[in-house]
Amino acid sequence: MNPRRSPLRAFLLLVLLLSLPAGCKSFLHLDPLLDVRDFFPLAIGNRWVYEDSSGTQQEEILADHIGEFFYNPNTRLGIAHDDQGVIEARFHRGVPSAQWYVIKKPLTIGAIWSSQDLLYEITETKKTIRVRAGTFRNCLEVRVRHKREFVTSREPETVETVITLTLAPRVGLVELRTTQGNRLIYRKELLSYQML
Repeated sequence: MNPRRSPLRAFLLLVLLLSLPAGCKSFLHLDPLLDVRDFFPLAIGNRWVYEDSSGTQQEEILADHIGEFFYNPNTRLGIAHDDQGVIEARFHRGVPSAQWYVIKKPLTIGAIWSSQDLLYEITETKKTIRVRAGTFRNCLEVRVRHKREFVTSREPETVETVITLTLAPRVGLVELRTTQGNRLIYRKELLSYQML
């Protein structure tokens, strides 16, 4: 290869990348290291212990399979991965009565999806957070709002309720915060975890 052509090729490649349409640019900003499955590690025996803002501790464990779902008997929720993201389901008598996506691809800031009456948005992909279980880096932050409140929140008297989920790679949920306007009304943080 001619060394004089190398800078020219690099320049042409840069011009080509800058001239791509906006859709392609957002594709280039995808983090190839982020995998949706990392943010909800699923294996029977995986265990998380949380404490909420009232001081109540709660243990969550994946203890069983119900179809494709890993089932948590303490919450009666099941979690599964599919090709679009992470699905959570509420079970009644062994049958899923409602399902929704907690995380949905692509894992990029600004990605939005809806499930039932809720609107989900990825607001961070590299968040660092410190909770009692430790410091976690490269976390995914998902904000959840009610669709109706999202539409009417522009009115001065409306106080919007927002749930913020922070999920760490290879750990799962490390913090859940619920706010109304600027006021924190509920918080749940990870105390300890065990991954099998």
